[in-house]
Amino acid sequence: MPLKKRYCCRVAAAVVVLLFLVYHVVGAQCFSALRISELESKVTEGEKITIQGSIYKKLRTEKGFDFYLKPENQKELIYVSMSDRSISESMQTGQTVRVSGGAIVFDESPNPGNFNQKFYYQKQNIYVKLQDASVEILSREMTGIAFLKEKVWKIQQSLADRIISYAGEKNGGILSAMVLGEDAFVDADVKEMLQKSGIGHLLAISGLHISFLGAGLYNIMRKMRIPITLSAICSGVILTFYILMIGERTSAIRAWVMFLMQMGANITGREYDGKTALAVAVLVVLAGEPVLLFDAGFLLSFGAVLGIYVVAPTLKWNVPLSILCVLLPVQLYYYYEICLYSLLWNFFAIPLSVIALGSGIVGVGVSQIPFVPEIVIKGVLGIGGLVIQFYEMGSRFVLGLPCSRWVIGKPPFVWIIVYYLILIICILLKKRKWLMMASCILLIVGTKWPSDNLEIAMLNVGQGDSFFIQGPEGGTYLIDGGSSSVSQVGKYRIEPYLKWQGIGTLDYVWVTHGDLDHMNGILELLERKKVGVKIKTLILPPKNCWNENIDELVHVAEKAGTNIHIMAQGQRLEEGEMTVKCLWPVLGKEGIEENQASIVLSLTYKSFDMLFTGDLEKEAEEKVAEYIETGQKKHLLPVKYEVLKVGHHGSKSGTGEDLLKVVQPDIALISVGENNRYGHPHAETVKRLKNAGSEMITTIEHGQVTIEVMGYRVQIESFKGRNR
Repeated sequence: MPLKKRYCCRVAAAVVVLLFLVYHVVGAQCFSALRISELESKVTEGEKITIQGSIYKKLRTEKGFDFYLKPENQKELIYVSMSDRSISESMQTGQTVRVSGGAIVFDESPNPGNFNQKFYYQKQNIYVKLQDASVEILSREMTGIAFLKEKVWKIQQSLADRIISYAGEKNGGILSAMVLGEDAFVDADVKEMLQKSGIGHLLAISGLHISFLGAGLYNIMRKMRIPITLSAICSGVILTFYILMIGERTSAIRAWVMFLMQMGANITGREYDGKTALAVAVLVVLAGEPVLLFDAGFLLSFGAVLGIYVVAPTLKWNVPLSILCVLLPVQLYYYYEICLYSLLWNFFAIPLSVIALGSGIVGVGVSQIPFVPEIVIKGVLGIGGLVIQFYEMGSRFVLGLPCSRWVIGKPPFVWIIVYYLILIICILLKKRKWLMMASCILLIVGTKWPSDNLEIAMLNVGQGDSFFIQGPEGGTYLIDGGSSSVSQVGKYRIEPYLKWQGIGTLDYVWVTHGDLDHMNGILELLERKKVGVKIKTLILPPKNCWNENIDELVHVAEKAGTNIHIMAQGQRLEEGEMTVKCLWPVLGKEGIEENQASIVLSLTYKSFDMLFTGDLEKEAEEKVAEYIETGQKKHLLPVKYEVLKVGHHGSKSGTGEDLLKVVQPDIALISVGENNRYGHPHAETVKRLKNAGSEMITTIEHGQVTIEVMGYRVQIESFKGRNR
């Protein structure tokens, strides 16, 4: 008998709505206050602490093993990265250990659109990490649950090693992720390519695995005429063991709960109701961790099933399209882009995933049989390997098609509410055409369109420089992009911010000089053009200012099909009422020392003026000051600048009194890394800026800073403290 009243659905909907109201209406800070960590509030960054507890979970990494520590009398977990990896072989889940190491408190997003490390670990109940920790095993006794977790973990690792040894490191790594949930061996580039092409979900443990294992086993047992109750219990127990092995993944827990409810319905003779099962799964997952409601993985997993049960009937059971209609706002809200061919690509990829999954499971199974020849095992796993190779080639082909990726940017939350309201109305009225039309219209409306204003952003890239400019007519520009303190700054800080802004292509990128902390991120952007942000034109200083770093950059840019222009003193670039004029360096035959060769740019828009000085130092700075003063007398340059980008991160040798005298900045922006070894910004530079009457804004204190020029009004906002 169908469960028509669906009380669980109502309760689940009420819980979801309540949590969203708390977060978005009452405020994120109020929600975060519910998750205050006692340990996090007591430790400071870099402080060496010693703490005792039990090993809660072991993690495989490229260097060996890390683990989560469950301290005594505390609810929170601690992530422990060991200094001595050799001891990991003797460590087991549940053992009591004493750990000493430097404390690291996780950071929030350094820039809009960047990865929120704090939230990522918070949803796992982890608030502190111990880096390069020493571990002392105090007791080797394990409880029954810990003993089971350790055995299951060892089985998982052993099976993953077998897959890789027979299928190869590349294909075996992906197969082990698909079958066992062990993603330590997955090739990062291949994984990203699959994600960008829209089939990355096939690598995650999902309802497909549960159906393949649980439902498949249940059906086999029923065909063998095994009673319903015994078949349901056996398949449920084996599936539970599988869930323990792959870990507590949201999509797996959701599918597991729904499967158990289906087995319960079979045993009791009741009709299985998928919507009620989905609602129960929501309550189970959120009861364990309410903050998961704001996690992309949770929303994508539950949203996909919701699309099948709720939207598919309206679209006459077009399942892929139904799922897309539900997940589109989630995809844009968290990832800022979509692959326009992903729907078609999934039609080919999803059926093949069953073959890959079956190949992995059967291959693992036969590898446990002693008399099975190695060539047979390799042959079985090789079938899955062929599917993976097809995925890789297909994804590369899809991403190479014209307009394959549409970088839309993060849509406003109001847009998402309107979208889902219209979606609900179309479903209630059963209007298929309305649904498709509304989705297309809202997709276009939700795109971030350029405003008529000038926007300048100083990105938080640590010890480095990167400034993004969006012109009044929609032109996109980047001045420098690099860091000496942040690894892969282009991939993890610059590129996500640009996508958050809806920027898939940069029109012009200046590299002021050849220091890596100003250009290594740009090098990454050029190398990642198929999956990241494209660069149309690269602007460099004259060739007499080049070094080997710029030579390499030019080589990569030419290979990427990027235009290369030279800019020297007196040249300019214009967009509407915005003018960017080069004040330094001059064309010449003699080489110039790297910092002294920095491109200096004067930006003017209506009554707003800003000066960018790269890493300019005293000798060249004095010449620039003379050039500005001469230009001011001839009314060719502004008599003062509202904003100055302070040279060389606020070093002692830059931003001298001569320059400050002619620039007279109201605001001084300094891009600098926290606790940097250079002592930037230097005390003498800070003093000179104060004496000049300039307000100093650093990325250390304010994070990413945005300057928006609206007509003749200027608004400055800092990101630090406002992000979740």
